[in-house]
Amino acid sequence: MDKKEEMNETPGKSSGMKRLKDRMDIQYTRIAIYVVITACVLFILFRIIRNFEAVLQAIGAGMHWLGVILTPLIAGFILAYIVSPLVKFFERRLKKLPLFKKREKDPRGTAVLLAVGLIVIALVLGLSVIFSMLSRQFRLFRFDDLGNLISDFGAGVKKMTSDLEAWVKSLNIKSADLSKFAESVTNWLQNASQGLANSAVDLLGGLPTILANAVFAIIFGIYFLLDADGLSRYWNRVLKAVSNQKTYDRFHILKNDADKVFSGYIRGQLLDAIFVGVIVSVVLSLLGVDFAVVIGVFTGLGNLIPYVGPVIAYVSTGIVCLMNQDVQKMVISIIVLFIIMTIDGNVIEPKLVGSSIDIHPMLVIVALLIGGGIGGLLGMLFAVPVAALLKMQFDKVIDTILRKKEEAGQKEKQKTG
Repeated sequence: MDKKEEMNETPGKSSGMKRLKDRMDIQYTRIAIYVVITACVLFILFRIIRNFEAVLQAIGAGMHWLGVILTPLIAGFILAYIVSPLVKFFERRLKKLPLFKKREKDPRGTAVLLAVGLIVIALVLGLSVIFSMLSRQFRLFRFDDLGNLISDFGAGVKKMTSDLEAWVKSLNIKSADLSKFAESVTNWLQNASQGLANSAVDLLGGLPTILANAVFAIIFGIYFLLDADGLSRYWNRVLKAVSNQKTYDRFHILKNDADKVFSGYIRGQLLDAIFVGVIVSVVLSLLGVDFAVVIGVFTGLGNLIPYVGPVIAYVSTGIVCLMNQDVQKMVISIIVLFIIMTIDGNVIEPKLVGSSIDIHPMLVIVALLIGGGIGGLLGMLFAVPVAALLKMQFDKVIDTILRKKEEAGQKEKQKTG
């Protein structure tokens, strides 16, 4: 009996020892793997630190080439997004025609062709009008070189300051620092003019790259417009494959919110920029301000970014009027521009942009500063809709938290009641 018990106990002990040994082997193997991985990570970090400058250069080169590829692609997507409502408009109208009804032909390609053709015709006509007016104004406004232009501007500033000094003297107020202030302003503007000239040279040097990106952006935009439904279905399938239903639904809610914010802002701002550019050009031309069309075009472009358009209008109008030593015209023009910008900011722009952008002006300024610091001019252009989208999502989170608290409070009342 004892021998049988020993025989029965021995296999049990041996199997237990075997399991313990297997566990120890697995644990030691796991520790060894962790040690090897840690050593490899440390070795890689050490090599990166030793060659930190070369690694940064490689990362910078990779980011540069990534930007070269993504810039026209993103620009093409933005163009397609802006033109998409016009394409849908033509598509709805074409579907009602007998030609497309009988043959059950997809009118998407024809709609894209009509939309792009209409935009090209509008751009050609608009640019031809602008260039004809610009050439006329450049012929009328004669100056020999940039030095004469700056000296004329300085003379205008001195005339204005002398008028101010005479006015201050008539009030028996000392104005000893006024001439120094005028001189400092003149020097600052001369340096600013030199900086603008250098920027213009850099812009001309990069013009081939800009034109190449523009051509590829147009090509990508047309492809996005032609195959918008196919691309949407494909990426929907990809999202369904890599996510659960809850994530999929949340993504589509976010996409709809983003579409509401960006479509309302970008298209509204474009229409507002065209309106402001035309009105400023016409009004300044009627007032006899030189380069009225130039000021109007740059004011319209600047109006795509909040608060930038009015600054461009006031500063450029003041500079042009001071060049001609016409302070009276400058004052009248700035007053008229103030009226135009006030009407646009309080009546026209809110109607065009709609209720999609509902954020405090302080948040707009903060968003512009952050967007400018991250992405420059392009970052400032998209800073406001991004801030509006983030605020919308934040408001939804707050509403959800408050609703859950209210539901929890009602349940507690029901339990205590």
